[in-house]
Amino acid sequence: MDGGNGESVTKLIEMEKVDPVLIEKLRRIGIISVEGLLRAGATRADRLSICVRSATTRGTVDALVQEADLIRITGVGPAFAHLLRRAGVHSVGELALADTTTLVDALFEANLVLELLAHLPSDRQVSAWIWQAKKLDPVLEV
Repeated sequence: MDGGNGESVTKLIEMEKVDPVLIEKLRRIGIISVEGLLRAGATRADRLSICVRSATTRGTVDALVQEADLIRITGVGPAFAHLLRRAGVHSVGELALADTTTLVDALFEANLVLELLAHLPSDRQVSAWIWQAKKLDPVLEV
């Protein structure tokens, strides 16, 4: 499923809080990168297929694919993608609709619970993410 078409490749192991057993299950069905996961799981039917073929729960697959979508934003790596999802942003499309101040507050609250990051993104960074999200074509069917 993952090809060598010159795109940047992010290994699944780089994603936040992903079980190595799950990574192996995905590898067995041909998904070896974050980009490949997003392509393979773009629609609800695709995600259900991944669940069946990998014997993985729907919630787990949905969370991983959502974070893969968010990683398309420059400056959003696996940890920020995880935090964004936990703050209520599940796709680039949702990020495009976000309000900077509201999202910064939600990220702060989510990080209090998760204790994931020592340094949170600035208002300026979050605003840049929202701007980028508005320019990207949607990939993920939510």
